[in-house]
Amino acid sequence: MTVKEKVIFDLERKIAQKEEELKHLKERLEEVSGWKDNYVDPATRIDEIPEFSHMYTVNMGLKREKIITVEDLVKSSPEVLLEVRGIGKITLAKIEEWMKEHDLSFIEREDK
Repeated sequence: MTVKEKVIFDLERKIAQKEEELKHLKERLEEVSGWKDNYVDPATRIDEIPEFSHMYTVNMGLKREKIITVEDLVKSSPEVLLEVRGIGKITLAKIEEWMKEHDLSFIEREDK
């Protein structure tokens, strides 16, 4: 293989890699474009949500209960949250209002 052929081969390989990367980016863009404006990624950490990021005691209590992400939150329940240090009826109401604004609700659990 000549130097020219090797360079062409390397460039074609890089182009193929970039095309594959572009394909994945376009798929992700299409997915995100379908989200509602108030969509919240379930993997979002609760302490990264602006409405709750300043609530240190609440966030520490949630972490102790292993409620870290939005997904953990919706798998929880109002009863569980009220047992968390730093969460009372007012804070619970704020959490429930935030969830409602983002079309989220607690998931009914079978073990009740």
